[in-house]
Amino acid sequence: IGEGNRFLETFLPEYNAKFRKQASSRTNAHRRLGREFDLAHIMSERTVRTVGNDYTVRWKNRIFQIDKPVRPGLRGGKVEVAVHLDGTLHLTYKGKEVVWHELELMYKSIQRHTTPRGSMSKKPSKPSVPPPDHPWRQYKQPPP
Repeated sequence: IGEGNRFLETFLPEYNAKFRKQASSRTNAHRRLGREFDLAHIMSERTVRTVGNDYTVRWKNRIFQIDKPVRPGLRGGKVEVAVHLDGTLHLTYKGKEVVWHELELMYKSIQRHTTPRGSMSKKPSKPSVPPPDHPWRQYKQPPP
């Protein structure tokens, strides 16, 4: 880190001298952020997910159930999952936030019982042969 800082002490003044440009005007051109801009949402990590027929959304091994009231077109529609910088999770559909709750995954607690490969001996299967009185044997071909 020290070596990197020493490099920057010599590099940055040369870089700034080469590429710095004076502003054409000294007035501040910054404007206030309008009310229509939600900075927390703009700065969030967002992904799009499809709503299932049961009004659930799957995201990162989690399942979210969308609560009533549901909107027309929500089933099969696209929902945006946004994680804000403070860690809160928001689901929006067509720009409107939806009410949801997370479902507990039942299969997390289920222990899988598997048999290692090769531990079970397979018996060779015999072909099934129908008895002589089976209807399959009674079929007569029509004459040509």
